[in-house]
Amino acid sequence: MIIKICQYIAIGFFLTVTGPLLAAPNCTHITIDAPELWPPYSVRNADGSRDGRAFRLIREIFKGSSTQLTVSNYLHWSRSLNELKRGNLDVIIALRKTTERADYMDYSVAWHTAAYGLAVRKDSALVYEGLGSLENLKGAAINGFAVPSPYDQLPAIFRTPDAGALMRILMRGRVDYAVVSVGSFDGLLEQNGISGSLKIMTGSRLEKPIFMAVSKQTKCAGLREFIDQRIMELQSEGYLAAVN
Repeated sequence: MIIKICQYIAIGFFLTVTGPLLAAPNCTHITIDAPELWPPYSVRNADGSRDGRAFRLIREIFKGSSTQLTVSNYLHWSRSLNELKRGNLDVIIALRKTTERADYMDYSVAWHTAAYGLAVRKDSALVYEGLGSLENLKGAAINGFAVPSPYDQLPAIFRTPDAGALMRILMRGRVDYAVVSVGSFDGLLEQNGISGSLKIMTGSRLEKPIFMAVSKQTKCAGLREFIDQRIMELQSEGYLAAVN
């Protein structure tokens, strides 16, 4: 009898905390996107198709549902953010959380972490020992890139229009360091055949959580809640550990 009562209490607690199980959103299709180059989360295959952990995860989330996923393929990150803001894009499947973005997107639960750091020239002797160690040095980042804390407290970060310009001014010594996503940074070096020219500054590497984000203008009701539930289900099943 006592065991039965405890079982009922446990079941009631579970339903109260998690809420009812959600069905897939009643949408014929949703449009998704991710940063153009963010290995291993978002990459482009030789045939032009998109792949990476984030794309594999979103496909698994909607596996078995009637919802069709359409990849937007915007080539510029700022365009993806603007289209999400307008509701022309439903979900960005991999990004970091910022206060500014929260005005027009609803974040999912975190599904992984990504590494960030300060890129320097290969011959640089700079070592990160707190923000004070960067005093009087010149830094840069790509325009639209959300500089992670604590590097967002650095004064006067120069912004470049794209990753190519960032790599060039760093290699030419016009700036001392660049704030980068380590995955994208490594991918760009390999893509441009300059892997031996730059490195991540010793002591500067840090990890930040990755989220999905749903447009507040999406016409697909319950989309963010469904994504949250599926991420948590896949996490409990061990899928996230396997895909990551």
